[in-house]
Amino acid sequence: MKITELNPDGKRYRHLINSLSNYFNRICTRATPYGLDAMVSLGKFSKNEKNCDNKLFKHIYPDMEWLSKVIRKIEIDLEDLNYLYVKWNNVVVCNKTYFKLLFVKDDERKNLQRKLKITSITKAINKFTQNNISVKKLISNLQYSRDCKIVCVRMNDSLNLFL
Repeated sequence: MKITELNPDGKRYRHLINSLSNYFNRICTRATPYGLDAMVSLGKFSKNEKNCDNKLFKHIYPDMEWLSKVIRKIEIDLEDLNYLYVKWNNVVVCNKTYFKLLFVKDDERKNLQRKLKITSITKAINKFTQNNISVKKLISNLQYSRDCKIVCVRMNDSLNLFL
């Protein structure tokens, strides 16, 4: 059956539109080379081509298989850290001892919470990543952060005692 033969008010047509919409959403947000290049924008048809000078931000949902390859590539060439930007997730809430990420879904579609203990380093990361920041600059900021230096010295002392 051809798409043009489907009744726009029918069940099959609704399922087709829903499936295509889900597929398009997945390829645009999946962390693959194809998903990263997929983009939707508003524009006008005209005789002249015009490039938009606005910076584009792409939100992706990485899977571990793809992410581990990216991490390996970054470990080989640290210069890539100049082009990798991070930002603190606005959904994270803070209580006295933990940062909590609410509404994380697992494979069984149950709502879960993810917690990260608040330390001087996680506080500093929270402070530095309120806006987009390159990973290299974040590492540099953490190296010069007083609280992080104290933690590193303590860890070094503990390692020396252990060894």
